[in-house]
Amino acid sequence: MARSAVVMVTRGAGDLVDRALRSAKPFVDEMVVLHLRAPPHAADTWRRIGARVVPGEWSSHAADCRNAALAAADADWNLVLEAEEWLASGVDSLRLFTERAEECVGLVEIHRAVGGAHEADHPRHLAPRLLPRGVWFEGARHEEPVFDLPVEPTGVVLRSDDVETARWRADHALREAVVLQALAMRPGDPGLLLDLADELRVSGRFAESSTHYTTALLATPRTDARRHAVVVGALEAYTKAGRITEAVALLHAEAQQWHHSPDLAFLAGDLFFEMLLSTPLPGPDLAGLVEASWRRCLELGERPDLAGAVHGRGSFLAAQNLGVLHLVLGLGDQADAWSDLAGAMRLGVPSVPGPLG
Repeated sequence: MARSAVVMVTRGAGDLVDRALRSAKPFVDEMVVLHLRAPPHAADTWRRIGARVVPGEWSSHAADCRNAALAAADADWNLVLEAEEWLASGVDSLRLFTERAEECVGLVEIHRAVGGAHEADHPRHLAPRLLPRGVWFEGARHEEPVFDLPVEPTGVVLRSDDVETARWRADHALREAVVLQALAMRPGDPGLLLDLADELRVSGRFAESSTHYTTALLATPRTDARRHAVVVGALEAYTKAGRITEAVALLHAEAQQWHHSPDLAFLAGDLFFEMLLSTPLPGPDLAGLVEASWRRCLELGERPDLAGAVHGRGSFLAAQNLGVLHLVLGLGDQADAWSDLAGAMRLGVPSVPGPLG
């Protein structure tokens, strides 16, 4: 009989984790919580509920924590939960799905509460959360499970509280403080400069992050594997901070070295799209550059081996952006086709017909 597990990563959120574990306990064989310096009393509570609590170390590479939790589980199927989520319905479907013989990835429906909105208005989406043994996460900042398997709906429904903005900000403030402290001891360290710039960018402080990316670009040799992460981070920050001239100059300087990078092509498309939207009566060449850049992403495919790569830029995110571009250009049918392709790519549907000709 196949074994199933709930797998979680948390830095605290004791009451929320308690709720998540209690909701799933009767329906799985194992519960694993990877805690990143959670308070001892919280870890003791999780053990009393029945979870195996595993100590972990925080990593700036988000997928590392997810994979450490998965590695700690000994199950044929792993249901990945966030701290603010709980198993709401579909437990019979969960049992049936995990007893099936064929290997696939299970899609779980997530109902996410937003502010005081009525339940009927809460956003819902499908996500690949029920993973067979051997499926791992990739991605430094935006981790996603990576697999070459069919996907199937499970009938499992998770509910989720609204993400607490204050807690999110506190987490990033803590990370920023840790990096600044390390930089005080090792000024000019390329890796720390990149970490600081990344934290500021993820927090939406693009003007500040672009300044630190400039410093990181100067400190990181062109032969350093982290150079790619610095370049794509800087290109995104420059564009979002409105430093268009610097973004264009950086793209020109780095395009040859990173001609194989879907991330660079994706962000080049973002840059040209920003120029398209902000230029009065732009010529057709600008729209052509946007389309060519995002099509190039699809030609290259995903490159998780490149430092700073974001999963999706070589597939569904590029197709999604092409849909937006064609919508802006007034080409509704093509926009719909690209949108359909993006959805199919996100779910891993093979051999999907689309507007790639």
